[in-house]
Formats: sequence, structure tokens, C-alpha cells
Amino acid sequence: MTVLELLKNASFYLNLDDEFAPYFDSSSVTPNDETKREWGKMLCAFNSLIKSIATERIPLTKEEEIAFDCNGEFLLNTLAEKFHSIQTITGYSGFVFASSSNDGKLKSNYKGPAVLKYAYVPADFVVEDEVSVFDGVLNDLVYSYGIAYIYCEMYALYDDAQMWKEKFEKAINDCMSGVVRERVMRVRRWLN
Repeated sequence: MTVLELLKNASFYLNLDDEFAPYFDSSSVTPNDETKREWGKMLCAFNSLIKSIATERIPLTKEEEIAFDCNGEFLLNTLAEKFHSIQTITGYSGFVFASSSNDGKLKSNYKGPAVLKYAYVPADFVVEDEVSVFDGVLNDLVYSYGIAYIYCEMYALYDDAQMWKEKFEKAINDCMSGVVRERVMRVRRWLN
């Protein structure tokens, strides 16, 4: 699924599909400045949702080989992804203790090569991007409800936001617990 499809679903739930029709149908009229601004907020809500899921629910992890310098420091901005938190650090002699600091460095008493496993925050998406960031764990309802929830919060529509938040929480919990899967009818047998 693409970001555009998810934004289309969310705008349908929020009753904004007529306002955002120029983005869904190429034969429609050109959007005005207000519509462009609202569309940008909808995309911002999506990116905010992805980041909150990645930092609070389903950490995205990556492993990279790093090297601590002679002072026991490593610059975090040299990593391939935007660093969020340390999972593990393994040096040649086993696990390494290190802490991240506010100046964008990992600090340790260890010096030399190590393997860093870290959680990261994904880069911002654009409308044309394919959403496969959580390896298919989440379905389109989770994303759509989450977008609607954050969009309503942006406009201080707290009653609506609460409703969408409850739907989002239920959908994400169902996905995470494995409740949402294909329904399979058990094989029947004759009783004697």
C-alpha cells in the first residue's frame, strides 16, 4: 500500500475526501492554497504516526559495524539511519557498555571495532512512497485510524481524536497480538 492510499482512507473517515479529491483523481480541479496546506498537514500526521509507532510500539532495528575512537567515542550522525536508542553493542571481548549523550555521541570506556544494534526513526515519507516499514505487521486500518487520530488532535478536535485513538489502539493491538488473520474454517467430521 502507498502513502496516498492510506491518506485517501483517512480522509474518507474524516469526511474530507471531497476536499482532497484533486489529489486522488487527476481529472479534478487544481487544489487551492488552503487545500494544499491541509493536505500537507495530513501527510505530516502520517509521518508523525510512523515515528510514534517506531519509537513507542514496534522498534525498527538495524545492525552496523562501528569503531570507537581512542577516546571511546563514536559519532551517531555517521550511522545509516537516524538513531533512536541502543539495543546492544558487541565488541571483540563481548558486550560493551556505552551511553548516548546529548552531543550526538556514544561514549564508552571501550576502544576499537564493535557491532551496534540500534533502534532508529524512519525518514519522512512522501505521497508516492510504498509503506513497508513494519514488514507487513500492521494493516491499512491501523494507519488510517492513526492518521485520523493525529489529524484531529492537530485541530484540537479532542472528542473526535479520542474516538479515532480508541479505534487505532484496538486495531494496532489486534495486529500485534495476531488476532487479525485469515479466517479458516476447521475441517468438519461426522459424529458417530
